[in-house]
Amino acid sequence: THEATPPPETDEESARSFDEYRIRFLQEAWVTGAMEHPGVVPVYELGETTAGIPYYTMRYVTGEQTLKDAIASAEDVDDRLALLEPFLKVCDTIRYAHARGIVHRDLKPENIAIGEFGEVIVLDWGLSKMKGRPDVSGGIWQQRIEEFRSASDLKTVAGALGTPGYMAPEAALGQSENVDERSDIYSLGVMLYQILTGKLPFQFDSFVEYVQATMHAEPESPGDLSPDLPRELSRIAMTAFARDRSERFETVDALASDVRRWLTEGSVDREVRFFLDDARAEIEAAQRLSGNAMLWHLDRATNLCSKSLHLRPDNADAIALKSEILSMRETGIEERVSGGRRQVLQKVGVIVLALASIGALIVASELRDAKRAAEEQVAAARSREAMSRQRAAQDRAR
Repeated sequence: THEATPPPETDEESARSFDEYRIRFLQEAWVTGAMEHPGVVPVYELGETTAGIPYYTMRYVTGEQTLKDAIASAEDVDDRLALLEPFLKVCDTIRYAHARGIVHRDLKPENIAIGEFGEVIVLDWGLSKMKGRPDVSGGIWQQRIEEFRSASDLKTVAGALGTPGYMAPEAALGQSENVDERSDIYSLGVMLYQILTGKLPFQFDSFVEYVQATMHAEPESPGDLSPDLPRELSRIAMTAFARDRSERFETVDALASDVRRWLTEGSVDREVRFFLDDARAEIEAAQRLSGNAMLWHLDRATNLCSKSLHLRPDNADAIALKSEILSMRETGIEERVSGGRRQVLQKVGVIVLALASIGALIVASELRDAKRAAEEQVAAARSREAMSRQRAAQDRAR
């Protein structure tokens, strides 16, 4: 339960501050009570105590971190890019509010609560402007703007309708009639800039300095501040908080769509990078081998490069790797052909030797048979000669 607790009324200024606070308190209850969105805390009851102090009850939000805390704790680019998810949830909430004719007018990281389960809640709708209804904060706003112009520091800025650093130029100039959805888009652009860089686009010590900066200074692009930051996100942020309202995104949806498109393309680029890393590993393996083994790794590298080029047809690294693979493949094919020729010659040699061996065996066998036949013929001749001599001797004896 929230109560509009009055500050100590020590003077007229305190009383006036409480009147402003009461108006903003009731405005927030009315606005949030009329919205049903995950990014807006629902109001269950609005009432007034016996002492005349207004109150409302709302859902309890767990979590101790705001987007401001998250930005301050980001240590590197990866940490900062991780904050794009809650930023997009803020965009979705503001898109919903704009569709219902509500302009927040005080968007800043301090007003974004991040729950422990990933919930992102947009707070402090007390300064919002509702189309078709009287601007209950308009008169207070004009008074505050005049006070800020004469202030020498930023101590009195906390009660501003809007916050220097995030206020669009038309808001800072007090042009309430020009404050609309594009003023919220300006604030979202500054928040995106701060997510990327960790700081505000303009540096100032007083409200007047801030107004002068928004009207005349040229902020440095996040991509120029850090080469590691994506250029496309820099462009998106710079477009969102452009000085000229006509140069900003027309809708919050257009802003969020560009960020989501970058995230999608970024995931594609990461996948391409993984494919190319694997392709390089296959090429390195192929360089240590030859012949069929080399070609096997080159086939795998070719497949990985083809996947990369399917996702990014103009990727220079993939094109260069594919050219290198083709050159290595020619070498591998030549080695395979040469190896095949050597294998054929080796097989022919084996066959010739085998045939020679068979021929030698045949010749040896034939020689053995011829020798045996000759020996048999000699033995037969000798036998006949012996028998002949024996018969001659018998004839002589008779």
